[in-house]
This record gives sequence, structure tokens and C-alpha cells, in this order.
Amino acid sequence: MSEMKVILNNETYELAFSPIMQLLGHDNHQKRKIINCIANFFSKSKECFENSLSIAIDEEEVGCKYFKVIRISDLHDLDNAIALSKGSVLYDYVLSKLNDFDFSEYHIAMEDLLSLVIDTFNKTSTESMGLELDLKDYPISSLIKSHLVFSGDEMEIYKKYILLMNLLREVNSMNPTKWLVIFDNIENYLSKKEYEIFIDLATKHSNEFDIWFIFSLKNSDYTYLNESLMAGVSICNSEVVLLPPLHVLKQFIESNFPYKKEFESEELLKIIQPILGDIGKEMNLLTLDSQVTLKILNQHFGISSKPLETPNKLALEYMHMPAKMV
Repeated sequence: MSEMKVILNNETYELAFSPIMQLLGHDNHQKRKIINCIANFFSKSKECFENSLSIAIDEEEVGCKYFKVIRISDLHDLDNAIALSKGSVLYDYVLSKLNDFDFSEYHIAMEDLLSLVIDTFNKTSTESMGLELDLKDYPISSLIKSHLVFSGDEMEIYKKYILLMNLLREVNSMNPTKWLVIFDNIENYLSKKEYEIFIDLATKHSNEFDIWFIFSLKNSDYTYLNESLMAGVSICNSEVVLLPPLHVLKQFIESNFPYKKEFESEELLKIIQPILGDIGKEMNLLTLDSQVTLKILNQHFGISSKPLETPNKLALEYMHMPAKMV
């Protein structure tokens, strides 16, 4: 499993490194600190140079030009990314398309029209003064670039997110670039179903292009999990926990369950999904299997869990046993 190490002033944070990364857990301060470090480093901000900040991927230190980074923390950031202003993803897309567009068939027509306007102006306004004005030769493409506008004010929020994804795809197809796109608290703006569709789209783009994504979530209920996405899950609570591959986790859970129990992979994913953000934290109201699974994982990382009452005798006995390292 690939890992990213973020090293700030001798503090090291290890994250799962995958095209689709989901950062979970209840330590929002730690998550924000990690995301800030990553965004500052690859955007080459002054914070990167003022602090002793470095990043390594699979033990190899990388430079700040390794990724071109874009961070969407709120709707203001989203609107800026799809605004037609220099440096935005939309600007890069339109600029590339304008450079490829053939203006020749419109050039003569526009020259004739502008000449007519200037001739009329000269005859009515400047000829009596002995003045005759003319137009500088000015490329049509430059004229259009300086006057194009786009307003997404009326667009639905979900459609804005989809537009950003489509722009990233198109820009990368025209000018391949290693992008890192960071989304903070996207669950504030998308429904759970929209988020799942969005992750599927991000997965599709990351498979086709060199685009990587980090989703930092406060609401772990939004966690979207399948076997491949497990490789990108990092959980920030008392420590940063990374998940092993599903087959390893399945074997580990089954061998440590208080009674003989075998899980189908899909069944285990459904059990794991609601508890991911709680690894390293006391339990919430969970199903019995989820409670037991959470305790097994927590004691593996040396973290105690308080049990909830359950009618299953073996499980109840197990839940009241002292935590131990597994």
C-alpha cells in the first residue's frame, strides 16, 4: 500500500496514498492541519518556506511541483475555480479552445464592419477638424479573450461540482498535468447520493488521467467504500490509522471475532463503513457486529472501547473483556 508522509517541524503524519483519498475521523484540527500542509506545499505558498515542511511518497521526498493543486473548501472556492478569470480551470479550458479556434473566416467580416464604424465616425465627428482616425491591427482572438464572461450564479451547486470535474478532464486531455484536487467538507453541499456519484466520476477521471483527489470529511456517514477505495482511507483520531487491503482485514476480523463467523466481502464492507470514522474513538450506537468489529480494530491499535449493552451473550462477554493488543 502506498503512503504519503507529511513532515512538519519534525512531526510526521502518514496518510494512505491513492488516486482517491478519503480523510476521516473526529480530530478535525488534525485533518485541517494535514490538508493545509499538503495544499501549502504544492501551491508553493510562503507557509511552506516559513516552516520546515516536506512531503514524501513511498519514502521518496517530492518537490512542490510534483502536483498542480486546487483546493475547494467552500462555494466561494468552487465559484473561483469555474470563473472566467486568469488561473482558473475554466480560463485554462477556454484559452486552450480559443488558441485552437480558426478565426480567419470571421476576420475579414469584422475588419469590414469596424472600418465602416470608423469611417462613419470620421465623417460625422473628426473630418471637420482635419483628423482621420484609424484602427490598430488587433487580433480577434485577443479581443474576444478580454471580453468573454461567464456567470454560474444560476447553476445548481451539484452541477457546479460536475462542471469542475468535466473541466479538469478536458484541460488534462489537452494539456496533461499531474493534478491534486482537494475537497474540504463537500458533504455540506452535496447529498450522500450525489457524493457517491461524484466519487464514481472522480474514480473514472483518475483512471483515465493523472488526476488525484483528497476528500476531507467531517461526516463519516458519507464515506464511500468499496474494495479499491479502501486503499485511500486515512482515519484521524488519537492517531492516523490506515486500512489494510480488504482480504487482510477480513482474515483479521474473522480470526479475532468472539465466536466463529465468516463474512462475505460485501457484508464486511457494510459493517466497516459506518465505523470507519470511529476507529480510535468510543463507540456510538452501532449494530452488534459493528461494535465487535470496532473493538477488535481499536484494541489492535491499543485503544480501549466502552461496550454498549447487547443481547448476545458471547458478544456481551467479549465487549466487557479488557482491551489487549492483537
